[in-house]
Amino acid sequence: MAEKQILTEEDLEEKCEEKQEKQKPRSLMNKFVLIRSELKVPKGQHNDFGNYSFRSCEDILEKIKPLEAKYNVAVVLSDRIQYIPLTMSSDVNVIKEEVWDENAKRVLTKDKIEKGRYYIEATATLYDCDSDSTISNKAYAREEDCKKGMDASQITGTASSYARKYALSGLFGLDDIKDADTNEFNKITATSQTTSITLEEAKGYVFKEGTKHAGKTLETVFRTDPKYIEYLVQNKMTNPALKACIEVIEKSGGIKNRAELLKEMKELELKT
Repeated sequence: MAEKQILTEEDLEEKCEEKQEKQKPRSLMNKFVLIRSELKVPKGQHNDFGNYSFRSCEDILEKIKPLEAKYNVAVVLSDRIQYIPLTMSSDVNVIKEEVWDENAKRVLTKDKIEKGRYYIEATATLYDCDSDSTISNKAYAREEDCKKGMDASQITGTASSYARKYALSGLFGLDDIKDADTNEFNKITATSQTTSITLEEAKGYVFKEGTKHAGKTLETVFRTDPKYIEYLVQNKMTNPALKACIEVIEKSGGIKNRAELLKEMKELELKT
């Protein structure tokens, strides 16, 4: 027969304190750390055109919901329109746009005044239902002036989804170097695409509607507007596939390089 354990007054007080400690609600910061460590959102979406995987705002929210119930918290998303000037000192910026005039055989410079832009400011907030404490993070996405196949409300919705995704990603630490809009991704993609693009395919690359040289081939733009090619190479936001095509053309030697073309155009300008 087992001996009956006799608890002293000190033992009873210790057990009572342990029970109270277990029943004591966690702080929001403690819950936040646990949620960040448990939240796993694989990139289950795939972009066939860019050949990359990504996660959407809906993917993140789906994985968060079980953790909301587990830790008695709630994630709330909100948007607002934010006007951001192009310069810190003024809301007006003078932009020089250079275009090739086929008739005059020279580069013409057009000065245009562009005001600041409107952005969707998305805020992801983690609410603690036990204490009403909050932790939040913001992210921004700019609406395009126009996008083929979309009306104004769809363009705004796309910018909102993008901003919300990155507000959530920043809050819960989900971003990594393989996202589709990082420099590392662009380098990896461009390197892999360069080996599979032929010279003829590169020359035949056609610029899409809404771009400066819409409808023209890359070969044509290479010959007529080398400054624009230089701009594309230096711009971090240029489509990696387009950069890969430019690299193929330059390596082939079939078209004069940008430096030679720019020099010839400058000499032509001086003569005229």
